[in-house]
Amino acid sequence: TSECISFYEATNLRKVGEGGGDESESIIVHEVPLAGLRGWLDERSLEGAMIDPKIFAALAMAGRSFS
Repeated sequence: TSECISFYEATNLRKVGEGGGDESESIIVHEVPLAGLRGWLDERSLEGAMIDPKIFAALAMAGRSFS
């Protein structure tokens, strides 16, 4: 594939709204602690949820140090 992806880590964030997009979108916001993220991903997969591989990879790497 010719697709190129960059991942960035943001820290010290604060929530300023509920999220979910606007009235034309159907976005469900999931707040999952980093410590439970891998289990949450596994549960969604077992339920048959379709998770984009790029999103899955980014979430699986979240909170890990790569230095």
